Amino acid sequence: MSHTRPVAPALLLAVAIASLLALPTARAQGKRPGVSAELTSKIDTKTAKVGDTVTAETTEKTKLQDGTQIPRGAKLMGVITDVTPMDSGNGMSMLGLKFQQIVVKHDPPIAIHGGLVAVAPPADATGELPTSSTTVRAQGLQTQGNYGHTDDPDRGIPAGSTVNGVAISTTIGTDGTTELQGNHTEIKLGRGSRLRVALL
Repeated sequence: MSHTRPVAPALLLAVAIASLLALPTARAQGKRPGVSAELTSKIDTKTAKVGDTVTAETTEKTKLQDGTQIPRGAKLMGVITDVTPMDSGNGMSMLGLKFQQIVVKHDPPIAIHGGLVAVAPPADATGELPTSSTTVRAQGLQTQGNYGHTDDPDRGIPAGSTVNGVAISTTIGTDGTTELQGNHTEIKLGRGSRLRVALL
């Protein structure tokens, strides 16, 4: 008959401490880069078409996972993947978009899968940031907490949408496609609208 030797309490405690110490490392490895940007094109679900180009400009420096440095002022190039105006959606409008390239002056374009994790109106004259956001759930990859956006009010914009009547999905597709929904309103994003883009 074999007997199982009891595990020493000190060994159990050491294993538990080691597991806790490993958690921040695992979380850090799961964190993906995100970049803040402002739209340089207009989007309106009443007139937009699938395939229309979406352009934005980065407002801060960031670093890709491979170490590539992206400066402030780089261009984000994207495309509209789906659109439903309000009159075709029984009072609900819908917009799908994704970002496909980052263009840095004098360098070849960098292919990316970029999806929205936050969208806000242009800054007003006082530079005030929005304080609340709206999100909806869709199919795809969870974005909450994974893509460099922050709840720090002194940096960036809140996750989700602070555009009146417009919600943003809490998930993005594996190719970066993100959905926005308008509740009894067209989705209108003017030049200067602020974005937080996940770089997958």
